[in-house]
Amino acid sequence: LDQVFEERLRARGFHLLGWADVGFVRFFSRHAVRDAGDLRAQKTWLWEGDPLARAFLEELGVNPVPLNITDVLTALQTGIVDAVYVTPYGCLSLQWFTRVKHLVDIPITHAMGAVVLSEKQWSLLAPEEAGAVARLAEEIFGRLNAATREQNDEAEEAILTRGLGRTELAPGAMEGFEAIGRRVWDRLAGVLYERDLLDRLTGALAGARGR
Repeated sequence: LDQVFEERLRARGFHLLGWADVGFVRFFSRHAVRDAGDLRAQKTWLWEGDPLARAFLEELGVNPVPLNITDVLTALQTGIVDAVYVTPYGCLSLQWFTRVKHLVDIPITHAMGAVVLSEKQWSLLAPEEAGAVARLAEEIFGRLNAATREQNDEAEEAILTRGLGRTELAPGAMEGFEAIGRRVWDRLAGVLYERDLLDRLTGALAGARGR
């Protein structure tokens, strides 16, 4: 679907240089989370200004605590929040692991970002310059994404060696989370993204899983 996103970005005046992998996001918590009820019993952080995460947590029945990411460590230290969602590398580098005890074994989502330039600036490059930048970006993002995956794996192992427990979800809990996720997808179609784009993404995902 890269071409789809490239076209949509171009229509809005941007040129896509590359995708940056952030990694799989997990729940980290003070108390074990084995199902949605365990999460509802804790004070769960919400990244302030994230409408997708808010919709998911509210669909779970969680009353989230919205905070900027820079305030989360203090909130964990003072008991304002008990549960957070982040990649293992983020949990380690932000020192959140010092205030939680459990890592949920299954990721809840995958996070990524993009680097874009305005089409106005991109158009100033000569064709040979644009080609060189595109080739260099492909090489750099390939190395960056491989390094990010390795760093997340290493961070998870480091966190576990520092005493965090790996918690497995209760039987049927994952199916419950997935059903809630699908309801949120549908509810936000036409609000955060077009229904057609959602259908294409879910179709591509189903095809990849079926291979």
